[in-house]
Amino acid sequence: MLGFMTSPRIYQIDPSRSTWRLHVGDTEIRNVAGELRELNGNLVFNAEDASASRLDLWTATAAGRLWRIRFLSWRFREVGRREYWVPGALTIGDLTKVVSLRVRGPTPETTDAHGNLRAGATALTVLDPTQAVSDPAPGMLVTLRFEIELVRRMPAESKRVAA
Repeated sequence: MLGFMTSPRIYQIDPSRSTWRLHVGDTEIRNVAGELRELNGNLVFNAEDASASRLDLWTATAAGRLWRIRFLSWRFREVGRREYWVPGALTIGDLTKVVSLRVRGPTPETTDAHGNLRAGATALTVLDPTQAVSDPAPGMLVTLRFEIELVRRMPAESKRVAA
């Protein structure tokens, strides 16, 4: 008898439907925020062993060296239903620091018109201002948020069953 073992799911991030936001500020008056698309990367998600999951995010923006961002996870630790603590290396421009993302997702998969499987996730971290900007004001917060749409091809055996 075959069990329902799930192998790791390998997703690509859909850059046309994913965004990242950087918010710097401490009050409603002193705020700077930016939102850009061009978020790329992949997620290897293992529902049976979250610690074996990996997330790699990067931007490919032409907005200059300051806005190049990359996050490479070390591991996942489940902290709630579809919620994970994910430490890793975050690079903004030329500065690399150890940070942790709070990841929610992936959501249950849906099938798009092309037969691909899609899911969503969000990732959030609040940074020490010195990790992201030079000469920060006292009390300033820096928040980095990723809105991620994931896509993967439906396995061939599933397509045969669905047909």
